[in-house]
Amino acid sequence: MVKRIRRGKVILAALAVMFIATSCGGKMSASDYYKQGMKQYKAEKYEDASASLKEAVKKNPNKAEYYIDYGMTLIQCQNYEEALIQFDKAILDKDNKIVRENNKMAYRGKGIAYYCSADYEAAIKEFQNALNIADRSDLDVDLGFYLGDAQTKMLDQTGAIETYTKIIDRHPDQSDAYYKRAILEGQTGSLEDSIADFDKAISYEKENYEYYFGKYAILLEQGDNAGAQEVLTKALAIKTKSKEDYYNVAIIHFYQENYDTAKAEFAEAINNGFTGAYYYLGEIAMVEKDYETAASNYEQYIQTMGTQKSAMVYNQLGEAYLKLKSYDQALQAFEDGIALNDNSVMQPLKYNQIIALEYKSDFKNAYKKAKKYVKEYPEDEGMSKEVQFLKTRQKGALVDNTTK
Repeated sequence: MVKRIRRGKVILAALAVMFIATSCGGKMSASDYYKQGMKQYKAEKYEDASASLKEAVKKNPNKAEYYIDYGMTLIQCQNYEEALIQFDKAILDKDNKIVRENNKMAYRGKGIAYYCSADYEAAIKEFQNALNIADRSDLDVDLGFYLGDAQTKMLDQTGAIETYTKIIDRHPDQSDAYYKRAILEGQTGSLEDSIADFDKAISYEKENYEYYFGKYAILLEQGDNAGAQEVLTKALAIKTKSKEDYYNVAIIHFYQENYDTAKAEFAEAINNGFTGAYYYLGEIAMVEKDYETAASNYEQYIQTMGTQKSAMVYNQLGEAYLKLKSYDQALQAFEDGIALNDNSVMQPLKYNQIIALEYKSDFKNAYKKAKKYVKEYPEDEGMSKEVQFLKTRQKGALVDNTTK
């Protein structure tokens, strides 16, 4: 399910200061630029922070923390390639405590940059490099979650389960580790273990709606509709204390198919800054076959995502455009989703990409994509038949010259 994303927000290596120190001559030193950049970062003025920190590293190219914080700021500006360059400058081949700590922060930064640019394989390597350094063990839980998320994106569910288990073994109060492991256990068919982990997560955070939604989804998949509805009832009994709680109540009404109530509540949630509501409004519009409204809401959601793009939402957007017969826009949405390299949504994205190409009468590219698709997903017999159909739409259809 889609939520207003909190985990994964990039943090800086040091705290922002409350004032800017200047030298007696009025010229700013490297330290002045660094402090200014940190203050700007805290104020979420990332472009300004980037400019200040760039000056800091120019004036003092020997401070690893300057490169690290500059790199983290560049991530917020979605300039991932330049961020990687800065992190590499911070990594030194020396063995002392300060260097090890800085190296760990730099490897972490590289992992986040690769993760945000959808290169999950490279991200996994860097997170593991960081975890291999024993210093700054206070970062290990954060690194473990990043590693597990990257493994999940790569469909390495076994590896991700092992990663979250390590977190739980060392920090048994980490409720999110139970939650994320529960989702993976549900995906791999270990439904009893999944339910147990959801219950464990809820036992630590009884007012965390997300955990109830996860358990609801697993029970629904099991065919236990009564149990699933009971979970929603329990979630609805949580005392609402904040605007975020009311947003979650709207999600409950969405799952209960109380759409009229949910629509009004989601509109209010958007006014309160919870832009994840656009996704649910899009889903409701799809149910109501109002495809223009659905596409508009998905687009609004995507625009608010920043660095945390969702391949699944691009797939939904593309399906809305298919319904509208806007095939160029549909194809673009599916291709944008594929570019995010999220293997958990890759199959439907690639399938829909082929369908969009067919609708555009681009049978040549549809055929090429379809042949690759059946090699990746041989269990999809429907697409195997589609390949045979597309073969008849090729020039020289009696001879298949592209299978070699």
